Amino acid sequence: MKNIICNTRSEKILKINNIALEKINHHLQIKEIDNEAGGVIVGRELISSGNFVIDDISTPLKRDIRKSHFFNKYLPDHQKFIQQKWTESQGTCSYLGEWHTHPEDKPTPSSLDICSWKNVLKRTVCDEVSLFFIIAGNKEIRIWEGFVHDLTIEQIY
Repeated sequence: MKNIICNTRSEKILKINNIALEKINHHLQIKEIDNEAGGVIVGRELISSGNFVIDDISTPLKRDIRKSHFFNKYLPDHQKFIQQKWTESQGTCSYLGEWHTHPEDKPTPSSLDICSWKNVLKRTVCDEVSLFFIIAGNKEIRIWEGFVHDLTIEQIY
C-alpha cells in the first residue's frame, strides 16, 4: 500500500507510512461478520519542519471490545504499545491519535466517534497541539485533525 501524504489544518504535512497503512488494510471490515478494529497511532513531529510522520499503529488486542459497529480499546494495553515505541525510538516516537474501521466504503464519524475524539483531546497529556483520527472504510481512508486547545475537529483527507 502506498504512503498517504496530506496537508494538516495547521499548514503542516502529515505522512502515513505504508507499514501503518498495511496494518489498517489488514483489519478492514470486508465481510459482514468482521468486527470493527482500531488502536492508537504513533509517530513523530519532525524538528526541522514541524511536519508529522505516522510510523506505526497498534492493532486490536485481546482485552479490546470489538463488535460490528463498535470498538473500544483497553487503554492500559495500548499504552504499553506507546511506551514500547517511545523506548525503541529513544524518545522520538510518541502518541499522535486514534484509528478504527467502519463497515462502509466511505467512512463518516458517528456522533459517538466525535464525542470520543473530543474526550481524547481533553484528556490526553502530550506536547502536540493537535491529534489525528483515522477511520478506514472498505474503499477509502479518511483523516481528521483535532485541536487540543479548542476541541475543534476537521477532516483533512
